[in-house]
Amino acid sequence: MAQSNLASDKRRPGTFHYFDDTSGSRSLIPIERSVALVGVKSSAGTATVNVPLQVFNESEGAAAGGQGSEIDMMVRAAFAAMRSLAASIRGSACKVFVVPLTAPSGVQATRTFTVTGTATANGDLVIRIAGRTIRAPVKSGDVQNTVAANLKTAIDAYLTTLPVTVGVSTNVVTTTHVTNGVNGNDVKVEVVSTVGGVTVVAANAVAGTGVASIVTALDSLGAKDYLAVALGGHLAQEVTDAGTHLDAMWLAAKKRYRHVFIGETGTLATATTLASGGNRKDIVIGSFEQSPSLPSEFAAMLGVMSQVRERPSYNYDGTILPLYAPADTYIYDDSEVETALAGGVTPLTVTTDTGSPRVERLVTTKTTVSSIRFENLLDYSHSATVAYYARQLDARLVRAIQGQNVDSEFLKDLKDIAFEVLKQGEDLGDLHHVDDHVAELIVEAHPTIPSRVLLEFPQSVVPSAHQIDVTHRLFVEGAVAA
Repeated sequence: MAQSNLASDKRRPGTFHYFDDTSGSRSLIPIERSVALVGVKSSAGTATVNVPLQVFNESEGAAAGGQGSEIDMMVRAAFAAMRSLAASIRGSACKVFVVPLTAPSGVQATRTFTVTGTATANGDLVIRIAGRTIRAPVKSGDVQNTVAANLKTAIDAYLTTLPVTVGVSTNVVTTTHVTNGVNGNDVKVEVVSTVGGVTVVAANAVAGTGVASIVTALDSLGAKDYLAVALGGHLAQEVTDAGTHLDAMWLAAKKRYRHVFIGETGTLATATTLASGGNRKDIVIGSFEQSPSLPSEFAAMLGVMSQVRERPSYNYDGTILPLYAPADTYIYDDSEVETALAGGVTPLTVTTDTGSPRVERLVTTKTTVSSIRFENLLDYSHSATVAYYARQLDARLVRAIQGQNVDSEFLKDLKDIAFEVLKQGEDLGDLHHVDDHVAELIVEAHPTIPSRVLLEFPQSVVPSAHQIDVTHRLFVEGAVAA
């Protein structure tokens, strides 16, 4: 039924407008959507280590983490994803927080471009760093040291969007990751094209070492709700640490339900191994093999994507993300997509028309229950919907219990409240067949604790629609007799 906002005795003719800013399109309580980005900051970053800080744009992310830091790159990726998704999703923004980590002890990763030869033609030397395409002008007659200096100047112009600093010595241009750590090894460099007479070789020079601990940063997120947490790293230990954090957040009394997102641009085998160390309904591991994008950028975009819709049961099949696509030889084929999904990994492929990176299916690492496969738990939407309606019910019950005694009337009121939440979820398309499951809604007094009420709340989650099985059948008419 449409809402009437005018008083019944209002008689003046005209058109009257009422603005309801409470909850967009849903009739349940609004749930604040947010993503926390956990990554390393540089010494130039102004944000306090292990303390959540809300940022509102890329400039604030760069100031908080330091230009080129993991935090800076993740914030840029998060807002790029929001802008990209805004084209197709109304109200696609969510709150963005950063949780900076101290750079670990260790070594900074370096990459080199070695130039040899003398140019015999005019043109551009084209390279890529972390997927960003950079062009350096070359003139006929330029010697190798001149070409290298021009390349360094061209890279300088892109430094605000790169995770590296750059230097040049004679004919060698060296990029250095902004901070120490193994995550610097994720920076991919390549030579796209050069000019006549000039050869350029890209190489991984020094491997980065050192790993930043995420434990304290995750602990700092326990006081408030952050529905998505994106990690800059992608090591097995970080999956373990995330699991420990999530166990604490999903406790009955804590009620800080959330999901952790990790990006992996190594092999599919690496991604499935990471996932096997989780087997959790609250960890999502994305795989986009050999994408030039940073895994930290990948994780940030997945986290943002999960928060752009208020509807928790939404299926993100085919969602386009502004990542850099790998070479065609690395794009997953059908069998590899199936391997990823069976292993609890969210695979990305590319669209057939524009080659844009797209999510095949958003799944968690939860593939089995007691070593038995249980497909209903695989989809991200399952646990997201369960958490969403736990919050809805909690908000209603907190108010309902105030000033009450455990009697038959109170038990009836609680059952009515729970049923109403279920029916609202059904009306919104998140839950289904509520009337068929009403017998499973149980409210009764605890048998031995007089002040406690037991409530069993069935959550009949709507399975996400993923497949349409189409048969094209050819009917041939029989020959007509002469």
